[in-house]
Parts: sequence; structure tokens; C-alpha cells
Amino acid sequence: MEEIKAVVTLSGGADSTTLLHLAMAECQEVAAISVNYGQRHVKELECAKAVCKLYNIPHKIVDLTVLGGFGGSPLVDTTISIPAQNCNLQSTTVVPFRNTFIATLAAAYVKQLGYNTIYMGPTWEDLANYPDCRPEYFEYLNKTLRAGDTIHDLKIRTPFINVKKNMIILFGLQRLEVDYSKTWTCYKGEDIPCMECDACRERAFSFYLNGIRDPLIDEERWQIYVKEMEDSGKFPITILKLNK
Repeated sequence: MEEIKAVVTLSGGADSTTLLHLAMAECQEVAAISVNYGQRHVKELECAKAVCKLYNIPHKIVDLTVLGGFGGSPLVDTTISIPAQNCNLQSTTVVPFRNTFIATLAAAYVKQLGYNTIYMGPTWEDLANYPDCRPEYFEYLNKTLRAGDTIHDLKIRTPFINVKKNMIILFGLQRLEVDYSKTWTCYKGEDIPCMECDACRERAFSFYLNGIRDPLIDEERWQIYVKEMEDSGKFPITILKLNK
């Protein structure tokens, strides 16, 4: 049986933290790598650091703020407003080649550790707006990284690439016991989630579909959100009971 020794690319968000728990369940050895690329929601890195400390997982945080220095994306350029989800400007939040840099750094860490696998966490929702979250991208990137070094069995695993976020949350809660109160998602990186940006809305909707309150949202704000979903007419109240 092949031993899987993996480096997990860990942002500190809900998806990547679930990914870390999955790798812990599947692999013989696990380490994690996080990247500070100048993101305004840099507080997510504190979540990544905390979960690795909790499980005694080797963890590197790499400074790549030069990538954010190019600007152009509201995630790294504070002169550009974070768009609300209803503005349909999610494509503007792309940080070009971010996953290429992250995967390459992860490959270097894999090499240093003598491991053979990289876990990355793109999801089904990411495919529409993020070119470097698509299956073809990872297929070609995997070949490039293998050709660029002597780890010819290096494999990039993307177990959630065709999985919707609500199912990732359900899997994390039911099978992996992930504590989502220790994760961060909001692009604004303020004291509480804004509940307007695409990241917040996707996350909240994932919990909503499972009939569970997002632990980062207090009860009062959560009930306002639930009423909004009900009033939209698209998501009947019965959906709250599907996975209970």
C-alpha cells in the first residue's frame, strides 16, 4: 500500500481546513504551507497557524507579498472595494497565478521533507471565475512540477474540485469533526464577517443548506440571513431540514 506523505496548502478558511483534516485521515505524514500574498484578510493565516498548533502539524507561512504588490485585485489592493456578491464582479477578485505560486512553493516543501503529495482545495464553485482552479490546470501543473525536479511520482490531489461547498461542510462536520469557528473566510478581514462579499455569502449558504448556523455569525444576524433566503422564494424553509 502506497504511503501518502503530503503537504496541504492551508489558507485558514473553511475549505482548506476541511482539506487538512481529510489529509490527516488519509496520510501517513502531513505538513502544511500557508502563503501571505498581501491579502487584506490576512487574519486567515492566524487560523491556519492555530489549527496546525492544535494538531502539532509542521507549518510554514511563506512571505509572498510581492505578488500582492502587483495590485489589480481587491483582495490585495485596498484602494479597490471588495465587491458584494450581488454585483456579480467575482472575477475581479482573481489574484493572477496565485495557485501556481502556491503549488510551486508547496512542491519545494514536499521536496525538502521527502514527501510525495500536495493537497489543494479548489471547489465546484471556484470553477466559474478562477482559471487556476480547474481540473485542466492542475493536470498540466502536476506534469510541470514533475518535470521540474526528481519527484517523478509527485501528485497534486484536489479532492473537492467537483464538490459543492455545502457538501464539504457536511462532510467536515459529520466525518471529520472540523471546528469551523476556528476558520476565517470573509475577504474584508474585519472583526466580524461582512455577509456581503462572495466568500461570506458562499460560506453562509453552505451552512444554511445543512440547516446549521455559521458559527462565525451571531444568532441575530443569522436569523436575518435565513429570512432573506426564505423571502427570496428560491430556497424554501424545508431545505433547512434536509441534513438534520
